[in-house]
Amino acid sequence: MVASTCQKPRFILYRRVSSSQQGKSGLGLGAQQQEIQSYLSGQHSYEVVDDLVEVESGKDHQNRPVLQEAMNLAANTDSVILVSRLCRLSRDLEFIAGLMKSSKVKFRIATNPTADELSIGIYAVMGLHERKEIGRRTRQALAVAKARGVKLGTAGARNIKKANDARKEAANAFATQLEPLVRPLRESGKTFQQIADILNHMGIKTPHGKSFAPKTVQRYSLRFA
Repeated sequence: MVASTCQKPRFILYRRVSSSQQGKSGLGLGAQQQEIQSYLSGQHSYEVVDDLVEVESGKDHQNRPVLQEAMNLAANTDSVILVSRLCRLSRDLEFIAGLMKSSKVKFRIATNPTADELSIGIYAVMGLHERKEIGRRTRQALAVAKARGVKLGTAGARNIKKANDARKEAANAFATQLEPLVRPLRESGKTFQQIADILNHMGIKTPHGKSFAPKTVQRYSLRFA
């Protein structure tokens, strides 16, 4: 009999923090390592080729020497770059979309293990579009409310109903922009938790600037027409 030549998967672990202070303190690195290790524990067997950490200011997404090093190493060793979350590759969704389109290197997201390069690229492109549209529509809804005489930011008795109407209108506008992304995911069988994870990986925030929770996704889904 011929011996099996199946090679165990190789991984290059990539962790990123967004300031030199975080890099020195290890803030965030431990959490990333735990998520990566949780993913690896689900593998039957594997090899870690390297474990790389990048300290990046958050302002220059294109200047990423450690990520480039990881990609070169992955290409030369037939390895997969493993990150804890999509935002650890970058919070710049346009950068991620371009990376998935142009690179032949394979990526995996520890907290979203079923996502391949195509899925990651689609999430990034859709997230980029939706994030821009959400911001535009929310500003538009608030401008309309203001034009109607609502004094935003005040809690006077005369303005409570108008302010509530403005918030409802803004929430409906936000839900309208989420629908093209959330509805297909629900129809494909994704749970509210899974959809919340995907939205958070994309870097999309709620109108209050917070991360998505399953109940948040469910509430906005009820607003879909």
